[in-house]
Amino acid sequence: FFLNDTATTEIYTEQIVGSVRCVQETADDGSMIIWDLQALDQAKKLKGEHQVPIMDFDWKNSLVVSGDNFGEVAIWDINQGEVVRKLKCHKGSVSQISLFSDYVKHNLILSTGVQDGTLCVQDMRSNKIVHQMQLHLGGINAFKTTISNMIVTGGSDKVVKVFDIVSGFECIRSMKATDSVQCLEVVHNLIAVGCGDCLLYTSPSPRDS
Repeated sequence: FFLNDTATTEIYTEQIVGSVRCVQETADDGSMIIWDLQALDQAKKLKGEHQVPIMDFDWKNSLVVSGDNFGEVAIWDINQGEVVRKLKCHKGSVSQISLFSDYVKHNLILSTGVQDGTLCVQDMRSNKIVHQMQLHLGGINAFKTTISNMIVTGGSDKVVKVFDIVSGFECIRSMKATDSVQCLEVVHNLIAVGCGDCLLYTSPSPRDS
């Protein structure tokens, strides 16, 4: 099917959550659209806080987090359709953003930077930055979390790194690639890495081996 009036320009990314709604993110107007997939109609449009393009977002339950081209991260309440918190986290554009919870102690917003190569960790409740460090000499192009509370990152510096969230984001593994890391995926006990020279690397993920 085709959903009309999705954006004023191009769409960067989208997510389908459950079987009812999806969020689509537009390039120029700093908005996100929630669709009712059963009615095939727009349910709500989140707009107003980002004055520049949104680069990535994540969605859990009634919360959406989004990161924009100015390095700002916003937390949205979908039910109210409003931003509840907003914070400047990066010197340049946000590359990726994710909600993380171990359902015990850590309820975090993880975001990475395109220009600064930095991981920023926010406490979801207080909206304070609890950890921030440069992980790569170039931009961070990809990152994923694992079921064993790890973060895997890949950067323009041709390096893949694995960090333990519980131990205070200690780097426990590093792997050198032959070209800039463009994307990665964690599948069970493997890390699959796509690089600029089209090679694919796989390496055991810590604690999942």
